[in-house]
Parts: sequence; C-alpha cells; structure tokens
Amino acid sequence: MDQTGELLSLAERQEIDPIKQERMERLERQTRNMDPAQYAEFCESRQLSFAKKASKFRDWLDCSSLELKPNSMAMEILSYLAYETVAQIVDLSLLVKQEMTAKTNPVSHVISASYIHYNTHAEQVKKDPDSPEATPPSTPGSSHSSKPVLQGNGSVDGRARQRKRKKSCPATVEPPSGAIQPCHIREAIRRYNYRHTVCTQ
Repeated sequence: MDQTGELLSLAERQEIDPIKQERMERLERQTRNMDPAQYAEFCESRQLSFAKKASKFRDWLDCSSLELKPNSMAMEILSYLAYETVAQIVDLSLLVKQEMTAKTNPVSHVISASYIHYNTHAEQVKKDPDSPEATPPSTPGSSHSSKPVLQGNGSVDGRARQRKRKKSCPATVEPPSGAIQPCHIREAIRRYNYRHTVCTQ
C-alpha cells in the first residue's frame, strides 16, 4: 500500500509540541527550587493518570450507553488525551494566576511564559517562618516582646497564651493562596477557546 514509504516516514517523524515543551521546561525549572518533600509530592502527582482508575474513567465517559464499546487501546488513547488536556488547562490556569497576581510588576508582561516560576509567597513563608517576610511589620508605639505577659499573681495572661498557641497572620494581611481558583480556570478556558476560534475563522 505504501510503495514510496511516504506514510512510514510520516509515522516515524518526531514532532515536538512547542506548548508541551515550554510546560516541561517550566516544570523542570520549578523543581530546582523544591525541597525533598515538595519534590516527592511533585513526582507522585506526575504519576497520576486516568488509566489507573479505568472503571471510574469509563463511568465518567458513560461508556455503557455507547453502542460500540471502546477497547483497551481506545481507552488508553482517551486517558492520554484527558491527561494532556487537564495538564494544559492547569498550566494555563497557573499562568493566568501568575499574571493576575503579578500586575504590580511593571516588566512582568515582557517575561516569556517559559521563564515564569510558580513560586508563591506562602511557600516561601512555609520554608522559613522566622524570616522577615513572614513576621508582621512592627508599628510605632507598639511593643512586641517575645516574653509572655505576667499577671499580678505571676501566672501567664490567658490572651498571651492564646496568641502563642495560635500562630497566624495579622488580621489585616491575608496570606496569598498557592492554589488556582475557579476564576483562573475559567479565564484559561476562555483564552484557550478564543485562540482556537480565531484560528479557525
């Protein structure tokens, strides 16, 4: 059938997906800043796939209602496509989140997407809770001493004990969340759909 070998050469040609390549480069740079626990979690999450829970994936696809039942090869292809789709949506959502939070940086719009790190302030604070960034700034006139407040009878004040137990951020500062939010995913899908509708017209 393939007398000239043209079809065979097309099948053997390895094309690099530039978007996937950029995503892999971003992930590789991200792993350089991870501690062993974060890297172990990262590796574990990279091994997740839709193929491991094939019965749940079939239920989600509603294969029982189809006339032709997909065989194992078709399910493997569908699980790969689902994995890549989710990876692309999450990656684009992280880029949207980075863009939304970096509006204060005047040069953030000229940085290539392949050089963006997904580091968040919250992760940096987790690494070193005693760093100056993690501690609230002192206000003039307020005395912050690390010693507990003693009452007249020599016992520790109950409020000071509660503050010591409850190590939280000050009420005026909300810690930034490291997770992507539904608004990031919606914006990512909107951009993805817009790009593809413009290309097809």
